Formats: sequence, C-alpha cells, structure tokens
Amino acid sequence: MTSELGIVSVIANGVKSLKNPNLASVQPFCYSSFVLYSKGDMYWLRESQLIENFYGLRSDLEKSALASYLCSVAEDFATDEEDISVIEKLLLNALYALSNDLSDRRAVKGAFEMRIASELGFLPDLNACVSCGKEPAGDMLFDVTGGAVICGGCRDDRSIAALLGEQGVDPRDVSEYFIRIDTNVLSALRYVTGCRQERLFSFRLDDSSYRVFSKVCENYIIYHTDRRFRTLDFYKSVCSDRPDNY
Repeated sequence: MTSELGIVSVIANGVKSLKNPNLASVQPFCYSSFVLYSKGDMYWLRESQLIENFYGLRSDLEKSALASYLCSVAEDFATDEEDISVIEKLLLNALYALSNDLSDRRAVKGAFEMRIASELGFLPDLNACVSCGKEPAGDMLFDVTGGAVICGGCRDDRSIAALLGEQGVDPRDVSEYFIRIDTNVLSALRYVTGCRQERLFSFRLDDSSYRVFSKVCENYIIYHTDRRFRTLDFYKSVCSDRPDNY
C-alpha cells in the first residue's frame, strides 16, 4: 500500500537471503520507504529503508492474526488513491497500538472496523433514534443494515423480523443485524466515529460491553463490504478459547 501509487505489486529479488540489505524492510507488517523502478508492467525494488517494524506483532500469534485481518480490511477499502492517506494513518495507528499493547485488542479491532467504514462512506447515524428522533435510551438496538439506532420505546421485534425477510435475510438472524446495546456501547460508538484519529483507541469498556461493541463493529463492516475475510476466520480460530470469540 503506497500513498503515491495505491496498491501495487513489487518484485524484490533475493530478499530471502540473510545478506540482502532489503531483508528487514520487506517483512510482514513493516512500514518502510521504498525506491522502486518500473520495468514493463511491473515494479521492482531497488532499495529500501525500514521505518517501523512493529516487532510486537510477530511475537504473538493472536496479535499477528489480528494484524493480518486489519491489513485485509485496509486493502479491501483502498480502491481509490484519494482514500489511501486516511487508510494508511488508521492502519499504522492500529498496528502501533496492537504491537505495543496500548489498548485492549477488542478496542483496537472494533474501533478500526467502525472508523474505516465511517471514513469511507458508511458513517452510522448515532445522534438520535431513527424512528422518533429522540435521544436513544432504554433497551436500544443498533441496526447493522441501516447504520442507525432504535430506542427502547420504538423497537418492535416482529416488524424488524419482517423487514429482514423483505431484504432476503433470514429473520432467525435478527440478533445478528439488530443488536441490543446499552448507553456504554452507544457512547463508545459515538466516540470512535467522531474522535481525532490519534485518540481512536483511548477508551475502555467492561467485558460485557466489549463483547457487544465488538459484535456491532464486526457485523457492520462485514455487512457493508459484503465480504467474509479469511484472515478474520483465522483470527477467530486463534481466539476460539474465548467465550465471545471477537
């Protein structure tokens, strides 16, 4: 991923050799400066300089699996060169926080998912209940399909199930698309969609709220990208011993 050329493939001859000067710069997750030259339709690596290796990611399988997933999401969104700078900053901040244990991994994963979706066209409406326009309260629902909040006074499980059926979604999956949230989760969602990027991971939740927050953010990005990431499946397999599996 480059800010100048977008996503490109680069041939780097001999970098598997321990004597190659570019070896350190081309390791997984490394942030490096590259000098490339074009030959035909391909880019070739001439020289490079390592800027940050995020070493902590390679010393822990769960961190490595999560970092791979975050990179997959970034690559999926990086279709427009104008968006690359936003994605690059988000990804670098997430990898740094993850590598250095600056925040709970569930916070890093969920905040990254929701913020990248919000920055690139899928900003949810969290200001008021989508039905009555009032401040959400009570036993609220987050509408994954519409990116909106439904307050406790307006929620109607039967009509929601019918709506999902009209959209071709199995009404039995209503809990995956209309997720119960409380004020703590709503506050976290509002924070990660509106704070400064450098403060993105500076929030805390209790375990039960983390589970809900994680579910909301993961389901939201999967629904709106219409993709299932193999790197996410691998991350979940690594975390299979956790009850929430997020």
